[in-house]
Amino acid sequence: MITLRPDQAKVAEYRGGYMAVPAVPGAGKTTVLGYLVADLIAAGAAAPGRILVVTYTNSGAGNLRSRIGEFLEERGYPRSQGYEVRTIHSLAMNVVRERPDALLWSDGFTIADEERQRSLLQGLTRAWLQRHRERWEPIMREDLKGHRRNQAEERWGDQATNLFRSLIQAWKARRVGPRQALELTRALPAASFLRWAAEVYGEYQRALDAQGLVDFGDLVLGACRLVDEDPELLERLRRRWTYVFEDEAQDSYRLQTELLQRLAGPSGNLVRVGDANQAIMGTFTSAEPDLFRHFCREPGVTVRPLTMAARSSQDVIDLANELVRWSREEHPEPECREALEAQRIEPVPAECGGGNPVPERYTVACRVREGFNQELALLTQAAARYVQRQPEGTAAVLLPTGAMLDGALQLLTDQGVNARRLDHDPRRRRSIEDLLTILEFLAAPHLGDRLRLALCRMLGLAPESAPFAAFVAECLPETLFFPLDGSAPFADLYAAVPESRGWIELEQALQRLRRWLPLSVLPADELLLQVAAELELTAEELAVAHHMALRARLFLLDSPAFGLPEVTAELRAIRDGALGKFADTLYDRKGFKAEPGMVYVATCHSAKGLEWETVCAGALTREEFPSLQSDRIRSEQWYLRPEVINPEALAMAELRRCTGEIGDPDPVHAAKREMISERLRLLYVVVTRAKSNLLLSAHRENRFGRETGPALPFAVLQRFSDERAGRAESDG
Repeated sequence: MITLRPDQAKVAEYRGGYMAVPAVPGAGKTTVLGYLVADLIAAGAAAPGRILVVTYTNSGAGNLRSRIGEFLEERGYPRSQGYEVRTIHSLAMNVVRERPDALLWSDGFTIADEERQRSLLQGLTRAWLQRHRERWEPIMREDLKGHRRNQAEERWGDQATNLFRSLIQAWKARRVGPRQALELTRALPAASFLRWAAEVYGEYQRALDAQGLVDFGDLVLGACRLVDEDPELLERLRRRWTYVFEDEAQDSYRLQTELLQRLAGPSGNLVRVGDANQAIMGTFTSAEPDLFRHFCREPGVTVRPLTMAARSSQDVIDLANELVRWSREEHPEPECREALEAQRIEPVPAECGGGNPVPERYTVACRVREGFNQELALLTQAAARYVQRQPEGTAAVLLPTGAMLDGALQLLTDQGVNARRLDHDPRRRRSIEDLLTILEFLAAPHLGDRLRLALCRMLGLAPESAPFAAFVAECLPETLFFPLDGSAPFADLYAAVPESRGWIELEQALQRLRRWLPLSVLPADELLLQVAAELELTAEELAVAHHMALRARLFLLDSPAFGLPEVTAELRAIRDGALGKFADTLYDRKGFKAEPGMVYVATCHSAKGLEWETVCAGALTREEFPSLQSDRIRSEQWYLRPEVINPEALAMAELRRCTGEIGDPDPVHAAKREMISERLRLLYVVVTRAKSNLLLSAHRENRFGRETGPALPFAVLQRFSDERAGRAESDG
């Protein structure tokens, strides 16, 4: 049984009511949350109901499930007794399944995944743009000609899809349907972005309805409608979940907050845990960082902060605290001084079992290089040196955008370092490629290299180095597997490639392919399950295979004339999309644990919630981390006229006015303020990923030869770390 620190013990004393737990990075909030849930269950406080724990990601759900299970097991209870851990979409699905008829949904409604949503909306947006060129053409800069004009229009097509998607999400978060959106925007000018989005919103929703689909916004909105309109259902759900816990509450959005508060009830039990200083998802989702801040200040809410953190060294903690201090006291944009909450990270005292890392010397540094390529070399060399000297250590290279990651990965690989993109773990998707390669062979065994590729996938060999490669590339599969001259199967192979004789694994692979070939007349989903059943798959890989079979069945239902070749081609087309994302989700449930000796390459955003001994973070420039109203931000589109340079800001301002909310008189100014604030929080997240060693860097000239320079908060941290390093050197 663990010994809780004083701040953790205060949280664990909770037994009922509304409680907010602001937690600094590395405070052990997952541990405390798991401990508290197990404690309440052991005390019988939740009985006869259960404790509902809601979190933002599948990986977060996996971590929480694991911790709660461990604490229950220590108390002598079954690991799964008395609680449920769900993502918000899983919770909404659970609620909607109670009464889909009340929403006029069929029992067999289908969730459109993100790829399908985007594909559908992209098609509708492109069609709308084609029909209404006279409405949007005037927003383009007049000086763009030829290739630049074509490039701008292509960019606008992508931007319009993203814009309409954001606005549709915002409408659904405000419970505004397509018909009401059209009514609200009818009086707006014909050139209104919001009015355009309202027109596409109606088409999008009709397309979903026609295919029997709902998106994630519909799902949460449907759950909210049910608990609002069906008192009996709400009462039943409150009896089922007598406590409601929310993790990562800083990433919540208004519908999620409404749903959880309705489930808890005004006199119920609601615990929300989060860190407003790590609210960095507003750029990508409907997350509203201020919701958790407001909750912490509501009357009747008990606030019990977690301020002690054992993750990082004192030097890293001091740097993070300096960023908070400077941003609140000295940021040159006064409106941005509230971006970070005034909460300091404290190390864990020795009397509380303090275990903060203590490096032998000062191991925080900030460096500037002339160009991005020189900076990337600096970062990767530093990470490589660390894992080569400390093969048991963990390290990461963090960069602002996904487009920057492959260059870093290549440099690390060239230095002979084990490196991996955090978002492209090949182990997660290996079974997808294995099964696809086998199915492609069974669909057309006579074509090209399919036999060689299938055998190599099954044996884990590189196709170019397999000793049997030349033979199987030329042989006739029917002669190899079903010889008519009375010889044994595979005899020709063994004669031509003597070293293959007695190779047990090769024999097993060949025998399996021989058994599966006659089964290729089965429906594709049945064949896939048959193949998966005979392969030695892990539980996660088997789940991926079942998902692939489900996808195959859906293709066959849509197109009954499809055979194995067509279904396999369809599965191949979604390998990196829907299938890959399903595999990622499945593995995320187990949680992430950094592999010793591996350098992970990741975006700054995706690193949230993770930690490494050594972190090398780069491209901390004005371009990526704007700090002043004069800085350009990414949501400003270079190809648009100056008065409409930020379409989303203008449209969101119109939406707020249409729905009666208080809006900013200068929406473009407000959008910059929000972006500057979020980037400050992102830098805070980057700093607090490091346990012992932290290298921050910037460059003066970007990848395209344009001048940029270090971000303003980077310069502040550089000054601070240089002073500390100088002091440490003089003391030494």
